[in-house]
Amino acid sequence: MFYICWYKYYKSEYIMKYFIKIMLIETFEEGEYFLGILMWLLFLIFFVLIIWLFAWLIDSSYLPIKEDIGVITDKYIIPSHHSTTYIKSGELLVPITNYYDESYHITIQINEMCDDVSICESSYNSIEVGQKLNCKYTNGRLFKTLYIQSFTYYK
Repeated sequence: MFYICWYKYYKSEYIMKYFIKIMLIETFEEGEYFLGILMWLLFLIFFVLIIWLFAWLIDSSYLPIKEDIGVITDKYIIPSHHSTTYIKSGELLVPITNYYDESYHITIQINEMCDDVSICESSYNSIEVGQKLNCKYTNGRLFKTLYIQSFTYYK
């Protein structure tokens, strides 16, 4: 079946040339429907990930830095917490515990786009919702996402 099909190309020097044909078309001809569907799904997932990677690179690379006034629309605290991950070592599961400190965040809106920024506790306590900030930022070409580089208090 599938292995016989692969064997007829194995001795030739065109293995990579016929790879897609073997994996995506000839598996159905040989009656390997499960393997054929699985190969198509893997191929589509791989193709979508490659397209997403290129879209992200186009969207967020070499963007000009702009300056504008942003408004704080929200501020919130993520409390300190633990996270445990288990790693298998031989026949034993070893717990790895990570501690995350309390973190302080604000949401800044510039021209209908928002971005969350992590700040220190003293800045968090001195900033109010609705306050204006001078922001240096970039925004994406395709997805219209906002990337705040830095901010200072508006005077």
